[in-house]
Amino acid sequence: MRIFIFLLAFSITQTAVSCGKASKKEATQKDLKEIIIYGSGTCHYCIDTKTYLTEKNIPFVFHDLDLDPKKIEEMYTKLRKANISTANFQIPVVDKGGKIITNDYGTFEIFLSKIDE
Repeated sequence: MRIFIFLLAFSITQTAVSCGKASKKEATQKDLKEIIIYGSGTCHYCIDTKTYLTEKNIPFVFHDLDLDPKKIEEMYTKLRKANISTANFQIPVVDKGGKIITNDYGTFEIFLSKIDE
């Protein structure tokens, strides 16, 4: 009987541990797909980017740099890590799961297509 109880407890413990690992993995994959937009509430490119993602039902987080200056340094850090010059870039800046996309392509449509990839 003791062996049965031990095996039952061991089995429950293993199941709980393996479920926890799966949940962490799923959360990590979700975090990698998260889209963060750094921009301004008055920037028409930023507004158009938010509208584009909303229409495509793509979830995103928008950081208004005018309202939250702390996010400016966060954005600059990400730009530097991606070896993107902070001297001459345009907003919005998009972080798509660690891939940094700036609005410096020939057309705005190309910029949007890079977010969609």
